[in-house]
Amino acid sequence: DDIAVLGFDDVPEAAYIYPSLTTVQQNLTSLGCRALSELDRLINVDDADWPSSGEAIVIQPQLIVRESA
Repeated sequence: DDIAVLGFDDVPEAAYIYPSLTTVQQNLTSLGCRALSELDRLINVDDADWPSSGEAIVIQPQLIVRESA
């Protein structure tokens, strides 16, 4: 039987094992910048604006296709 294996975070070792591991890579720079932006907004918000609208924030990950899938 054939199986496919997928990892998460695209650690460097994923490219060096056999078969190399297909992974989902997060954009940590965008994630960190957005988190700091939201934290700054919450710190400086007026009480009238609290709580926030509860909007979903999506930072698109990237699929790194290798040999395992």
